[in-house]
Amino acid sequence: MNRITTTKKFDDRMVDFLTGRKVSPAMEDRKVCDCCQQRIVKGFFTNLGTVGDDCHEVIRRAQYLPSFAAYADDQRRIGWGVKPAIAKFLQSEVFA
Repeated sequence: MNRITTTKKFDDRMVDFLTGRKVSPAMEDRKVCDCCQQRIVKGFFTNLGTVGDDCHEVIRRAQYLPSFAAYADDQRRIGWGVKPAIAKFLQSEVFA
C-alpha cells in the first residue's frame, strides 16, 4: 500500500491587475490530475503524482483502509459511488 508522504500545494490562478480577482488559466494550460484525468487549477504535487483537491481528499481517506473493497463498501454504505477512473488509480497506485 502506498501512502501520500509528501505534498506541496499549488494554485495556478493568476491575480488580475485591474480587478484584483484570481483568474483561471486557459483549459490547454491547466495541469492534468493523475487520478481522475481531469484538468485542474488547484491541487497538490504528491509522491503519487499531481492530484486535485478532491482527489487528494479521496486518496487521504482511502489510504487508511486495508483494501479497495473496504473503501468501496464504505462509500456504498454512505450512498456514494467511486468513479471508474479514481477506482483504477486507487487500485493501481494506493492499494498496489
